[in-house]
Amino acid sequence: MPSTTQPIIRLPDTLRNWPWRRTINPHYEECKTESEAWIESFRAFSPRAQKAFNRCNFSLLSSLAWANLDRDGCRIGCDLMHLFFVFDEHSDRSTQEETRQQAISIMDALRNPHKARPEGEFIGGRVAQEYWLNAIKTTSPIFQRRFIESFQRYVDSVVQQSSDRDHHCQRDITSYLALRRYTIGAEPSFVLNAMHMDLPDNVVSHPTLKRLEELATDMIILGNDIVSYDREQSQPGQAEHNIISAIMSSLNLDVQGAMDWVGVYHDGLVEEFLSEFSRLPVFPEESEQINAYVVEYANALANWVRASDSWGFESERYFGKDAPRIGREKTFVLRPQQVVSEASAQEVAIAPEPETLPSEHLESEDEVSVAKHKREEDVKRRVAPAGVGTISSIWTRAWSFFGSLLKRVGILL
Repeated sequence: MPSTTQPIIRLPDTLRNWPWRRTINPHYEECKTESEAWIESFRAFSPRAQKAFNRCNFSLLSSLAWANLDRDGCRIGCDLMHLFFVFDEHSDRSTQEETRQQAISIMDALRNPHKARPEGEFIGGRVAQEYWLNAIKTTSPIFQRRFIESFQRYVDSVVQQSSDRDHHCQRDITSYLALRRYTIGAEPSFVLNAMHMDLPDNVVSHPTLKRLEELATDMIILGNDIVSYDREQSQPGQAEHNIISAIMSSLNLDVQGAMDWVGVYHDGLVEEFLSEFSRLPVFPEESEQINAYVVEYANALANWVRASDSWGFESERYFGKDAPRIGREKTFVLRPQQVVSEASAQEVAIAPEPETLPSEHLESEDEVSVAKHKREEDVKRRVAPAGVGTISSIWTRAWSFFGSLLKRVGILL
């Protein structure tokens, strides 16, 4: 049973009005089976850690995020997600120099997929090689160029993250987000959304599409960080690279205050995304198909936001078997810092299993309402970034964009 001395944390309901609903790739089950057998064949983890890795169900995240890709695309997505998290898990426990060598192995394998991998190399090199050998079978040179360029920026950022960890560096909100926009892996993931579109450079570089990518990335960051914080703060040295830690340090807030800050800030991102989405550009010099792809790509960005949120409460990655309840109730007991043996540290870090929160540990509805109101008022006074207003003003303005929005999304609220 969780300790009653640990605080109860309420997560912000960031997507309560997000018009894109959960959807999943129809090839999920078969691609999950194949991709999990594939990643297990590398023996990148101990048997116990591999079981914890499997509980995270990274193929579910892939299939939610890339819901509209064909079977080849779904399998490529599942394999990519496993590559991401193999690197993530190993680099999280590596020094800057060790992470740099891991990154070098991965990028060399992507740029030279037919080259034999050296003995004793970081296992991620072989994973990247086999992933890419399969991906290049059905993808265009345009996709391949964009993917490798974006993946280089991603691995470079992970090396910087390791440097921050080595030096116990706690970034402020602005500098944290500047780095996290790369370590989250959104850029190469978004490239995969367009793997069969071959959008021209002048299209993908349009300011509106770039801004939509930035906004979707920030929403994915915030959504991921609020659900991963409890796991990370319970492990010494793992919580610095998280928006909650950055907010607490920068604004002198506690965990709940930082969560509430995220909720208000996220509302501003939602408002701006809906506004930008309602003004998607048309390219008269391009074909009708390319213009249709622009709308499809923008919807894919929005779907990524929903997919990341759904996976956080459907897999066991962050909250173990209690994840579905926390997804419904948005409430969890903050875990105390764990002291684990070196042998079990990786298993705990990958997918811990906290106990279910007993109902008697929850506050009454009146207590919740009063506390929430006080926190919201305090957060409104502290939130400084431009473009973020109060919740009521955000949605008053946002509704004005819904007419054109729904025409493009093609769904009903």
